[in-house]
Amino acid sequence: MSLSKDQIDQIKAFIHSRGFKHIEVETEILDHVASAVEKKLEENPKKSLEKAIQEVHASFGVFGFASFEEGIIKQTSKQVGNEVLKVLYRYLTSWRIVIVVVLLGAGYFLSQQVQQSDHPTSYHLIMLTVGILACAYSIPQIYPISKKWHKKSLVVSQLTAYCAFTFTVFAQGFGILLNGMETSNPVSVHYFFAFGFTVTILSALVYVDAAKACYHRTYEQYLRFID
Repeated sequence: MSLSKDQIDQIKAFIHSRGFKHIEVETEILDHVASAVEKKLEENPKKSLEKAIQEVHASFGVFGFASFEEGIIKQTSKQVGNEVLKVLYRYLTSWRIVIVVVLLGAGYFLSQQVQQSDHPTSYHLIMLTVGILACAYSIPQIYPISKKWHKKSLVVSQLTAYCAFTFTVFAQGFGILLNGMETSNPVSVHYFFAFGFTVTILSALVYVDAAKACYHRTYEQYLRFID
C-alpha cells in the first residue's frame, strides 16, 4: 500500500512536533519513517496511523530521531567542506590562479607602502579592514538566500556561520601576528602580509562560489518543493 497525502502530512506534523525544522533532516527522517509506517500498516491494516508512527519512533531508541539528525548534520557539514575545497582547488589549478597572483602582488605592494608611509598604520587595523571588505563583498550576495532559508535549511545555516567565523579569524589572526613580526622580523613581514591579505580575500571569493553551489544543489534536492 501507499500512504496518502494526508497520512504523509500527519507524519510530517509528528516530526515537526519533535522539534525538527530543517528540510534536510525532515526529509531524511520522513523517508525512513514513512517506509516503516507503511510496512506496519500493510502487516496490520487495522492499526491506526498514530499507533504505527509511535511504534516507529520508539524503534529509533531512547534518543528518538535525535541520533538520526546528528548523522545528517555531520553529512551536510562534510558536503559544505568538500564544496569549499573543490572551489579552492579550481582557484589554484585553473585560470583563476591569476587572481591569486594579483592578490599576492597587491598585498606585497600595500605592505611596502605601509612601511614607507610617513604615518605608519597598524597591520592589525589594515587586516581588520581587509576582513570587513571581504564581508562587504560576500554578505550582499548571500544575505537574500540566508534570510529566506537559514531557519529551514541546515546547509544554508552552516554557510552563514562559516561566513561569520572565517573572515574574523583570518583578519584577526593575521593582524595580530603581523604586528608582532613588524618589529621582530621586518624583512619577512611583507611576504607574510601578502599571504594573509590573499588568504583573507580568497576565502571570501571561495565562500561565495561554494555557497552558491551548495544552495543550488540543496534547492534542487529539497527547497524547491516548499518554495
